[in-house]
Formats: sequence, C-alpha cells, structure tokens
Amino acid sequence: MIDKGFDVVAIDSEKIAFDLMLKRPEIIKQRAHLKTIQSMFQNLDFASLPFVDVVLASFSLPFCPPKYFNEFWKNLVSKIKLGGYFIGNTFDLGFTKFKSSTDMTFHDKQQTLDLFKDFNIIHFEEVKKESKENGQFEHFYIIFAQKK
Repeated sequence: MIDKGFDVVAIDSEKIAFDLMLKRPEIIKQRAHLKTIQSMFQNLDFASLPFVDVVLASFSLPFCPPKYFNEFWKNLVSKIKLGGYFIGNTFDLGFTKFKSSTDMTFHDKQQTLDLFKDFNIIHFEEVKKESKENGQFEHFYIIFAQKK
C-alpha cells in the first residue's frame, strides 16, 4: 500500500517487527508515508489515531486478550471511515496451535459474522487445514468487508 502512495500506520507489539520492516528497500524510500506504533492492542491510544480507509489485520486480532477485545474492536471500527474496508482474520477454537492460550480471543463462525454487523461482507471464507506442525490444525476465517 505504501508503494501506491498511501499513508500507512503500522502497529505491532514487537519491536523486532519494525526493525525487520524498516530495513526493506521499498520501505526505506517511502519512510515519510509510514508511521509505526509499538503497542499491544489493548493499550492503543485510539484518540491519537487517524480515521482510515483500510484496516489490514492479517492474523493479528486474536492476539488481543479476551477481556479487552470488545472495547478494542469497538474503537477499531470507529476509526474506519464510512465506505472504508476491513481485511483480516479471526481464529476459531479449532485453531489448535493456540488452543491452550488464555490470552487470545477466538471467534466461531457466527461470532465472527456478528463482529461485522456494521459492514457489508464482500468476501467471507472459512479455512480448515492441517498445520505445518504435526497434529495441529488451523481453523480461521478470512473477512473482506466494507463499512456501511
């Protein structure tokens, strides 16, 4: 997106994610269009974040702990402009790699669909597959939706 001239706000709780990203040549030349925020989702200062056209949350939302997720989701949705898009994933309880984690938020199919009551769903896909880790399974939902 940054190569297409968009301003990008990248959020990650791990400094190493930014260290790696900021070494990429295509990022270096577009650095003026990139703002990085190192934060856990539950600690984000939403008041300081801009309204956005697109939220890309690929395999990240489930890492917001359950006790913070609803408030985080409400704030995130409020920052997406009308007509803006959400592209991302939720994890089902069948995502066994993380089954023992109590700090992650899982949503079944209906719960995932319920999150998008203020959106028109453009694409929804359920993925169930064996993980690269023996005996583990990945079960998640891919969502592409436009805010009403």
